Amino acid sequence: MYLRSSFRILREITARSVFSLFATVQPKGQPAVDAINNYQSLVSLLNTSTQMALAANRKIQDTLTFLPSVDQQEAAVNQSVATSKALQQTIEQLNSSFAASGNGGSAVQKRQTKQIGF
Repeated sequence: MYLRSSFRILREITARSVFSLFATVQPKGQPAVDAINNYQSLVSLLNTSTQMALAANRKIQDTLTFLPSVDQQEAAVNQSVATSKALQQTIEQLNSSFAASGNGGSAVQKRQTKQIGF
């Protein structure tokens, strides 16, 4: 029984010594622990930032790839509008000369009308 009691007392003394030593050292070691924790947080944040930057770069590249096709489509639309306006002018001229003739138009006007598909 005496031996158990001695071990218990020895454990208590050892525990108190370890706790006392830890309490003394903790304030000195805490900045190092905080630095490690901050570093880990920073690494995580940098990894997230890198992933976001890569995603943004992919979106920019997709947009830059898409832009030339928009320019090509715009050029095709402009060409189509110009062709349509020219055709409209031709039709209006034919209509006005056809109406001005009063007799259904001359043979030349009829040929011109036939050439454009009327």
